[in-house]
Order: sequence, then structure tokens, then C-alpha cells
Amino acid sequence: MFLRHHYKGTIGGTGVKLHPSSLCNLYHWVLGEDAMWRLQNYVGWIRSKLPDPAWAYADDDGLVP
Repeated sequence: MFLRHHYKGTIGGTGVKLHPSSLCNLYHWVLGEDAMWRLQNYVGWIRSKLPDPAWAYADDDGLVP
């Protein structure tokens, strides 16, 4: 299966990668993730809580019920 957990406990970004990164809230709605880890130059690993209101799909997954 392609859904592999990263050593920090998340799937998003390792087993599944969304591009562009502004779609990362879909990790929350589709995979149930509560956070996303990303690597930032000169800083290291940064944890972002999901869903993030600054990105697309902050309120829902966009599917019509």
C-alpha cells in the first residue's frame, strides 16, 4: 500500500504528496491527519496544525454531499 507513515507519525508528505502545498488541508479531510510536517531551509522540521485556515479546503473537503 502507498500510505506509509513517516517516522513522525503522519502519512502526508511521505506516503502521499499533494502539489501545490496549498492543498495540504486535504491531508486532514482525506487521511484524518491533525498535523503536517515540512522541512524549511535553515530552520528544520516545522509542524503545522491541520486544517490551516490560510490554505484551501480549511472548512471542508469541497465535495458536494
